[in-house]
Amino acid sequence: MKEPHPQPKPSSYECSSAASLGYIDDPFVKHFIKHSPRRTPLFNRGKSVDMHTDRVPCSPAQPRPDSNPDVRRGLPVIGTYCRIRGIQDTVAKFIDQFSGVSETQVVSLGAGYDTTYFVLKVLHTSYSTLKPSHGMRRMHAVGLNAAPVCRGQAKGKVATRYYEIDFAEITSCKAMMISRKRTLKALLDLPIKGGGLGLSSNGYYLINGDLREFEQAVIPMLVSKYGFKLDTPTLFLSECVLIYLDPQRSDAIIDWITNSMPTASAILVYEQINPNDRFGQMMIQNLKSRNITLKGLHAYPSLEAQRERYSKRGWNHVESIDIATFHDQRVDQAEKSRLASLEILDEWEEFYLLSRHYCFAFAYISTDPRYQPLFSSIHI
Repeated sequence: MKEPHPQPKPSSYECSSAASLGYIDDPFVKHFIKHSPRRTPLFNRGKSVDMHTDRVPCSPAQPRPDSNPDVRRGLPVIGTYCRIRGIQDTVAKFIDQFSGVSETQVVSLGAGYDTTYFVLKVLHTSYSTLKPSHGMRRMHAVGLNAAPVCRGQAKGKVATRYYEIDFAEITSCKAMMISRKRTLKALLDLPIKGGGLGLSSNGYYLINGDLREFEQAVIPMLVSKYGFKLDTPTLFLSECVLIYLDPQRSDAIIDWITNSMPTASAILVYEQINPNDRFGQMMIQNLKSRNITLKGLHAYPSLEAQRERYSKRGWNHVESIDIATFHDQRVDQAEKSRLASLEILDEWEEFYLLSRHYCFAFAYISTDPRYQPLFSSIHI
C-alpha cells in the first residue's frame, strides 16, 4: 500500500511539462511528478489566465489548492521558462560572484518540490564539499550529464549551504522521495541525516518550518541546528510565498533580514502585481472563488511599490522587472529562436497581457565594503 503524501504544487507540473518538451534542462523533476499533462506554449513560456497558487502557505483556514492535473486545468500556472530562468540564473550569479571570496547561503522560503539545488549541483559539483572528480563519478554513476539549466546560458554553482523551508507535510514527503531515489540521494554530500520531517546533508538542509514564526522559531532552529550564519553572504528566495502572508508578517521577515543580517544579504522575489486593472481584478475574483487570497498583493501592487519596499528600509540596491520585459530583454535572440523551434506560440497578445501581472524584484543590503562590489554585479 502506497503511503499518502501531499500533491505536488502546480508549478511542479509546469516544470515537468517544460522539461519534457525541452524548454529547460531538469532531469530531477520527474522524480516528484509522475504524470504531467501537456501544456500549451503559452503555459510553458508564460502562464495561464489565473493567478499563481503554487506556494500557498497552508493553514487549516486556507488549505492547499487541489493540484490534481485532471481537476486543476483552470488553475493558475506560472510562466515556467521565464520563472525558472530568472530564479536559477540569479542564484548562479550570486554564488559565482562570491566563489573564492566567501561561503554563501541560499534560503528558499516555501520551497515545495523545487529542484534548483539538484540542478545546480549537477552543473557544478566542483563547488560541493567533495572533490570534482568524486562528484563527477557520482554524476555518471546515476546516469546524468551536465547541461545548462537554460541552453546557451552561463552555468551557475551550487551554494555552500542551501536551505529549503516549508511545512512539515511537504518536507516529510520530499525527504522520503529523496531518500528513496538513488539519483537524488547520490548528489547529497555525506553525511546524510533524516529525522522524518526533513533531511540534511553537508550543504543541503530540507527543514520544516512555519514562516509566520520566522524570527521566533525558524531562524533559531537554522542557527542552532543547521549551521546558519548571520554574517555570511545570503540570498533569500521567495517564489510566490511572501504575497500569501499578511503584509505585517512578510514585512517582519524583511525587517529581520534588514536588522539582523545587514552585512551581506540579498532577496529575489517572484510574485503578482497590477491587481487594479480589469485583468488583475478578474484574476483576483478567480482566486476568491476558490477561497484563496493574495494577502500582500494590494500592499505592493506595482513595480515601483516593490522597489520602495526595500529602498525605504535602506537597502543598497533594488530593481524590479515584469515578466514581459524579462522575456524581451533578458532572453537573447538565439534562445528565442530555440524556443520557437519547440512549439508555435500564436497567443502573443495574451502572453504580454498575462506577463505584465507578474514580476521579479531583486534587492541587496551590505554594510561590508568587501561584498558591495560583488552584489553590484548581480542583476535580474
